[in-house]
Amino acid sequence: MKCSTVKYVCSNCGEKEDIPVEVLEVFDDINPEQLLYGGHCFKCENCGIGIMKPENKDLYNPIIIEL
Repeated sequence: MKCSTVKYVCSNCGEKEDIPVEVLEVFDDINPEQLLYGGHCFKCENCGIGIMKPENKDLYNPIIIEL
């Protein structure tokens, strides 16, 4: 069974990491408002100062709600 992942890249050192979609879905449940602004971000474990963001930003398009 293959696990779907999203590739994240560090803004400082360029380290790449595949984050399982199941993990991201847990963060979606905990903080759904973040999806209005883009994908979830994490502190880079490699350099300790960079921010891990989705490499393909098109995966998280902001939701537009018209009233």
